Amino acid sequence: MKLIKFISRSTNYSRRDAEKLIKSEKIRVNDEVITQYSYSVDPASDNVYIGNEEISKKENKYFKFYKPKGYVCSKKDEFSKTIYDYLGKNYLYLNYVGRLDKDSEGLLIMTNDGDLQYKLTHPSYEIKREYKIHLNHKLKKEDQKKILNGIRDNGVILKADSIKKINNKRYILSLHTGRKREIKRMIKNLEIRVLNLKRIKYANINIDNLETGEIKKIDNEKINKLKDFLK
Repeated sequence: MKLIKFISRSTNYSRRDAEKLIKSEKIRVNDEVITQYSYSVDPASDNVYIGNEEISKKENKYFKFYKPKGYVCSKKDEFSKTIYDYLGKNYLYLNYVGRLDKDSEGLLIMTNDGDLQYKLTHPSYEIKREYKIHLNHKLKKEDQKKILNGIRDNGVILKADSIKKINNKRYILSLHTGRKREIKRMIKNLEIRVLNLKRIKYANINIDNLETGEIKKIDNEKINKLKDFLK
């Protein structure tokens, strides 16, 4: 893992703050002062220090959080309230898995396990996500075919793995990619608008009966199954 990423995930420092610490020669890995931003560390075996204080290898925690609308997925934002403003400072040590837009809601996995976060978001692992969407018009059969076959948008192909109809204007979409505003871009190309988007599943973690704004620990059994799947 890159040193900058390790610092930002293991502390309350941002990546920019981590860069400043490295530049000012305040970061030491084992017995060596590191000045290279691209330096890689092994979180399991390397000892990383800020000054003389070691960055502790924290116990990994796993939560699922029902993100409400109106909050951005960021630790800091100049213009909008963040999910950490909602959750409070006690959750700053956690990172979110899978960004949701400000006007979207639903499941976020929250963890301080950097390795799991990496695997859940890296395209090579093709992690399945499910979303419940409400549209202003129903999808015609040809619209659904386009979504399944792929729609070109800004030079990339966007497509869903499956579509399940709930009623004329509500559907469940499944996909394994995490491009920015992917579903809304697909639907917009069909000249249809998404009225509401809610993520209901990420990998093997379901939102279940979680209430809006509620955060809850994930069962160890589910986390262990997920880790086994990602090996």
